[in-house]
Amino acid sequence: MQRVIEDAFDSETQLIVERAFFEEQRHTLRNALLKIELLDEDRARLDRRNAYLEGELKRIEQLHTISLKEIVLLKQSLATKK
Repeated sequence: MQRVIEDAFDSETQLIVERAFFEEQRHTLRNALLKIELLDEDRARLDRRNAYLEGELKRIEQLHTISLKEIVLLKQSLATKK
């Protein structure tokens, strides 16, 4: 039986590794996945914030445009009264 196991091992395609190596790799990959999840949550939060800020910017631009129109109308009104 031992001979079958030795014959089944192919050093070119197989590798013998200690359990600690796999545990360390699992720990490292788990931490990487958690970081990716946190970054995805941060990106989603920033996307929502960006959408809100773009809406606010458009609202302020509209107010600014309205104010400029009012100023032009007031200047025209003053010019006609002189």
